[in-house]
Amino acid sequence: MSNHESLRSSATVPQVLLGLALLGQGLLSALSFGLAQAEFRRVPSQYSQIQLAIDYADPGDVILVAPGTYSGPGNINLDFHGKELICRSEEGAAVTIIDAQQESGYRNGFQLSSGETRASVIQGFTIINGYNPYGGAISCINASPTIRACVIRDCLAFFGGGISFDQSGGLIQDTLVEECSVIGLPVSGQGGGGIYMRNSSGRVEDTVVRGNHIDEFSFPGSGIYMSGGGALLRCTVTGNAGGSGVFASLTQIDHCTIAYNRSTELQIDFVCDITSSIIANGCGQSLVSLSPTAWATASCTMVDPDRVVTNGGTFTYLTPAIDASPLFCLAPFCANVPTTIGSFHVEPTSLARPENNECEDFLGANTSDTCVAAGVDPQPVGLLGPNSIAPNPSRGETSLRFRLPAQSSVRVSLLDLQGRRLASLLEESREAGDQTWSGDLRAIPGLRLAPGVYLIEVKAAGLRETARMVLLP
Repeated sequence: MSNHESLRSSATVPQVLLGLALLGQGLLSALSFGLAQAEFRRVPSQYSQIQLAIDYADPGDVILVAPGTYSGPGNINLDFHGKELICRSEEGAAVTIIDAQQESGYRNGFQLSSGETRASVIQGFTIINGYNPYGGAISCINASPTIRACVIRDCLAFFGGGISFDQSGGLIQDTLVEECSVIGLPVSGQGGGGIYMRNSSGRVEDTVVRGNHIDEFSFPGSGIYMSGGGALLRCTVTGNAGGSGVFASLTQIDHCTIAYNRSTELQIDFVCDITSSIIANGCGQSLVSLSPTAWATASCTMVDPDRVVTNGGTFTYLTPAIDASPLFCLAPFCANVPTTIGSFHVEPTSLARPENNECEDFLGANTSDTCVAAGVDPQPVGLLGPNSIAPNPSRGETSLRFRLPAQSSVRVSLLDLQGRRLASLLEESREAGDQTWSGDLRAIPGLRLAPGVYLIEVKAAGLRETARMVLLP
């Protein structure tokens, strides 16, 4: 008779139940003890710097960061050192800002590289002005944190202008990544103007990636670069410039909207599975491009088959392609693409709605019952109207007309066609209504402009829009 059989035969049912009860009490006591040890560590009331609170924290602790702008040593390049803890704002990303300032050297918001798991959480921050080789705002190498409810903006990197995952199984949820850029030397595999994932099984969920760009070398994935695993679920990828909107290799794309990026919407390099998504662009460019050895499947997906370029690869429709306009509520004008202006919810008659298609599924990432989701800014009519730049073409003397929907700080910039900022033309607060700016572009100190095509960018009231202008000799 085995020891287990002997134990079972010698113990009565009440004794077994008593033993299990005592064991349960012991586990509950241990769990309660563990929970009791978790502490809330508050910045700046208890700790003057975020990193200081992290350094003193034990696994399971919560770092609570009060509203404010945090920058400088101790508040940038934040490192969890492998701890499973939560670092979050008290009142959300709108009022809690980590400003890396891009003054000198490499600096971003968070740099994790010690095997952190999804139990390590970064939540509720706006991270701006980061500059780092990997991940302008957040860099994860051999680390797999959860990034939730963050806003990533105006950051630069060689790989992943906003967020970089390398050898990671991390999770990004409910996050906005915009106006970030990949810059630097033409290195193989460089990409991901907004998000970069390499050899990673990470997931991106319910996230908007818009208005990001790749430098002049036109690397893939001006919005998202995902190679070697990973999944995009309920994501909106729009208005990104330079390379393809999404670069996918060994990737799952489910209920996503990929539309009105400046180049090919989706570039597939190896294997990709696309389900219940919208891939669209009303400006005539290719929607999907496959490498010669790529293989992809699409089911219940809205895509024009005539604008899928296989290049020798294989694109298989598991259900018939839904070849129709998605009828976005407010698609941008082609003259303004790429732009962050637009509403990618769909009209009531769209075939993307479950009552109108044979899949009986809501296609894409935006599933409002009305054209504009309740509680969501409908993105008012653009800042720049027709003929907003005059004269155009110009020999330097230029006048700009734009309209503000509300009182706002305004930033007007001169960009090249790759989206690189060449000069700041205006930066101040203005009242709502019609506005003007005028100046001589050839008189900007330290800048010598060659004849050619440039972009005038206006950022105000949470919106960004660009218009082209021609500079004559």
